Formats: sequence, C-alpha cells, structure tokens
Amino acid sequence: MQCHTLYILTWIISRLLTAMGQDSVSSIIALVPQDSIYGGNSYKIFEKTVKDKLKSYRYDDDFKFGASYIMVDKYTPKFFEYICSEIVKRHANTVAIIDLNDSLSSWIRYMVLQIGFLGIPIIQWYPDNPGLFKPPSDVLTLQLSPSYYHTISAIFSFMNRYDWRQFSVITSYQEGHHQFISTIDDICKETQWKQFAVVDKVKISDPNNKLLIHRKLAPLQESDSRIIILFASRYERKEIINVAAQLKLTKNEYLWFLTGINNMRDVLPKNTLPIGSIGLMYSENKYRIRKMEMEEMLNKSAHIWGSAVQNVMKHTNLTHKQGVLVSTANCSSSQRWENGELFYQYLRNTSVMNFKLDGTLEGSQIKIMNFVYKSEHKRKWKQIGTWDSKGLRTKDITWPGNSPKPPLGKPARYYLQITTLREEPYVLYSDPDPETGTCNRGGALCRMQPKNVTMRFTQKLYKLYSHYTF
Repeated sequence: MQCHTLYILTWIISRLLTAMGQDSVSSIIALVPQDSIYGGNSYKIFEKTVKDKLKSYRYDDDFKFGASYIMVDKYTPKFFEYICSEIVKRHANTVAIIDLNDSLSSWIRYMVLQIGFLGIPIIQWYPDNPGLFKPPSDVLTLQLSPSYYHTISAIFSFMNRYDWRQFSVITSYQEGHHQFISTIDDICKETQWKQFAVVDKVKISDPNNKLLIHRKLAPLQESDSRIIILFASRYERKEIINVAAQLKLTKNEYLWFLTGINNMRDVLPKNTLPIGSIGLMYSENKYRIRKMEMEEMLNKSAHIWGSAVQNVMKHTNLTHKQGVLVSTANCSSSQRWENGELFYQYLRNTSVMNFKLDGTLEGSQIKIMNFVYKSEHKRKWKQIGTWDSKGLRTKDITWPGNSPKPPLGKPARYYLQITTLREEPYVLYSDPDPETGTCNRGGALCRMQPKNVTMRFTQKLYKLYSHYTF
C-alpha cells in the first residue's frame, strides 16, 4: 500500500512538473520597423541562430525556447497594447530592437521605455545614431553600436597625434546633444586626456535662422582654438558650415571634425564642406552593406541571448532556472519582472561581446573619413583610417587647403623679443617739446603716470624716451 501511494505521488509530481514545464516558455523577440527595406530573409537567419544555439535543449521537458521576428508598424497609436500582445504574451525575456533611420524614431523611444518599465532586457542597434538614446538607469539595455565615448576617444586620439589641445564644440539641438557634451566633459577629466580643454561651446537652436547662426558663431573668430567638433544632422551641418564659411571659420588654419557621417559615396558640390575635414563613420548607408550589418547584428543578438540561456541552464537548478529565464512581467498589473536584472547580467557577461557595466561596448571600430577633391568642382569622403581598441591608424591625409602639413590648431601669433645688456643708465628720458608736446626724431613719448591719473599734458605726465644702452 505504501509503495502504491508513493508511486501515485511520484506520478502526480511528475505530471505537475511537466505541466509547469509546458508553461515555462523563454523567448527572444526582434523588433524591426515595418517599412524597413533591409528585412529580407533576416528573420530566417535570426530564428535559425537561436535554434542552433539551443539545439541541445530542444527536447528539454521543463523549458520551451523560441525566437520571433516582428515587423513593427511604427505609426500604430497603441504601442502599450502592442507590447502586451506581442511581447509579454510570447513570454519574451529579451527584446532586440533594430532601427536604421537617420534620426531616432519616436516609436523606438516609447518601446524602450515601456519594455524597460516591465523589467525586460533590451539589445539595441542604431547604426546612424550611436549613443543617441540613453534611457534611464533602470532600463536594462545592451548597445551594439558605438557609444559617444568611442566617438570622442577617436577624435581625441587624432588630436593628440598632432598636439592639438584646445578645441571648440558646436552642436545643434539634435537628439543626444546634451549627452554628447556631457561625455566630452567627463572624458576631459580622465587622466589620459586631462590636457585637453573645451574653449568654446556653441549651441544652435534653429538651423534655419542664419542670423542666429551668425551671431552664435561670430565669437569663434576671436577664439584661441582652430579645431572645431560639429555635432549635428546632415542638413544642419550644411546650414552651419555655410555661415561659418562667411565668417572665414573654414580657412586653412581651421580643421573640422564631423560626427555621424554615413555615406562615403556622396559626391558633393564644391563649397559644401571645407577640404580636409575629418568625419567619423560608424556604418555606411548603402543597401548591401546595411543588409549585411543588420543580419550580423541580429545574429549577434541571438548568440548573446543563446549564450546567456546556456549559462543559466548549465549552472543553476530547476527552480532557479525558472526564476531567471521565465519573465513574470504582467501588463494588467504593471508588474515588473523582478529577475530581469539577473538575466540581464547573464546577457552582459557572455563571451560573445565585451560590455561595460552600463551596457555599452568595451571597444568598437570607427572609420576615419577625410573630405577630399574628386574633381575640380566635386568633393567626396574618403576613408583614411580606423580607430578601435588598438588605437588610431591613418594614412594619406588631405589637410585643409590641400596643405602639405597639418594646421597648428591655434592662432598663429608672432613675438619679437629684444635682449639688451643692462647697465646704468639703462633708459634715458628727456622732456618733450614744450610747445608742441611732440618728440624729436628718434624718440618715443612715454606716459609716466597710470591711466587713471588725469591731468593736462605736462612734463609730469609724459617723458620723452630717447634711447637705451646696448
């Protein structure tokens, strides 16, 4: 009887565990804009990578793993309902978001904040806008594109090579400009870059207002810096540089750094940008390249997720696995997944890519571009090097004005120093002409009293500096 009872209890527990396992679904979802022309067969690659990564767990009785690729209608007015029906309902414990637009879409911002509110980790890639959107600290994100830290480190490495220590920064009100400036300030405090100093910070609130741009840029004519970093969109860059050219801020002594270059095959009119400008490119906006990069990033996202799941499956017991892998996010009660941060740590600590504690990459590669002549009336961007964790590598640089050497990075000032033998009387004074108050030939009028002393022109106020001894 006791054996029979024990058998029944064992059978019941087994069925309960099986039933529980059927509900223990863990999945990753990739979100891509519905109007993306880069989709193609990317979803097949994404789903296949996940299946291959977790094939050893395919027949696990306790867990079911899956991957979904969703084309998002970014104009839908009901994003939260969309998140609940497409993400939470599918038991997603990670969401990969891909956006290929030139500017950060509002749907991305909303999606990231709402998914982050539910405690679900996010893997994001915005090739044209690295570091553009930094969500609140409680939103768990891994960023696959370069960060502003990488961008500015690449610029500083270039400046350091040519001993340029002072620079000016011009930004539009493009999304991310506050973070860009803040990152510059933070890096300047690091030991490696303490010698660098921002001389001027200029913000252009309205790129269509040429009078405003003129007023904002005019003080740069008197600046001690000849190195200018410009953070703006493609259209804004054009308007700002046109006014800068009128103010002669694009002459040969100036060098401009432009962030966010995305098309090296652009052939541009003669006066679009100063020859010799340096651009930083993260991803080239060309169909074949973008499609390949998108597939690569989806593949990496799948590998990161699959590796994290593998580590959980290998190193934890059943109860702990369920808590770490199965999202308990609930839309109806606005319940946040408590263990989302724990699974995020598994994602961040995988060996697929190296991430910092804030979810940005430890290292990344940035292309260094140079604005050069294509013909007498045409200009183009040309790649002259790269920057990555190993440092800066460049060659064949065209300098402003097609000069054979780099600019000084500061105003050219000349000083004449005269050295004499000091012996008495070192300087001889005499009185100016009593009638005209002027000097005899070879002399110079020298004021003997401070400027705040006012009196009629007398011998007490001025003396004639006649000569000195050598």
